Amino acid sequence: MWWKLREVAVLAIGFLGTTYEPSPSTEAILPINDLITHVLAPDLHPNNENPFLKTRAIWCTTMIVAWPGAQNVMYNLIDLSEF
Repeated sequence: MWWKLREVAVLAIGFLGTTYEPSPSTEAILPINDLITHVLAPDLHPNNENPFLKTRAIWCTTMIVAWPGAQNVMYNLIDLSEF
């Protein structure tokens, strides 16, 4: 059941992706670097066996990729040696 809370959080962030306007003042409320590093990256990892979390993380990533700074953080997390 722990994964349900995580999935809801990622779902909510993904829905924000269409309306959220990142700025220095909102970065403290929703730190995109921490979200990507600590939530999305582990869920996207090839060793993640939970298809629900992986699918939700893929969807969320597509929704927030246009946010300033998100692309750099995602690019730095990619380790092509694992694929």
